[in-house]
Amino acid sequence: MNIIENAEKECAVLGSLFQGIVNEMKNSSTLWEDLVSKANKMHIQL
Repeated sequence: MNIIENAEKECAVLGSLFQGIVNEMKNSSTLWEDLVSKANKMHIQL
C-alpha cells in the first residue's frame, strides 16, 4: 500500500507541476507575440 500511495502522491505533484507550466505558457503567450511583432518591425527597418 505504501508504494501505491507514494506513486499517487508523485503523480499528483507532477500533474500540478504540468498545470503550472501550462498556465505560465498561456500567460506569457502575449509577451512572445509582442516580441515577434517588434522583431519583425526591426527586421523590416533594417
